[in-house]
Amino acid sequence: MSEQANMLTLEGRRAFVADVWPTIATWAYRAYQEHGRGAVIIRGGLNGPEPPEYIPLSPMSTWPNPECEQYARDYDPKTEVVIIFVLGDVVAAGRWTAESFATPKRVHKWSEQ
Repeated sequence: MSEQANMLTLEGRRAFVADVWPTIATWAYRAYQEHGRGAVIIRGGLNGPEPPEYIPLSPMSTWPNPECEQYARDYDPKTEVVIIFVLGDVVAAGRWTAESFATPKRVHKWSEQ
């Protein structure tokens, strides 16, 4: 991506996810295999996003947004990634699918070859 996406907008978050999908999908699927269901946390910093974190479902019960926990309970880790953007006071969560990308499971397999 040539310009930094404005992740405060849905369009900006979509552009960011499209740009990093192969990396984030592989990483999220590997984290799911190691830790179980959970979510990828992307925090916005002054110079763009910070390195992602993976938070397993069990500690998420204390997350202030119950929607985030529900996404982590309901998503299909083979085809979706739960991403929670924490951008200052804004928390935007969603279940991201492989739409025009390879699924997390398939991308993970490719990375292992």
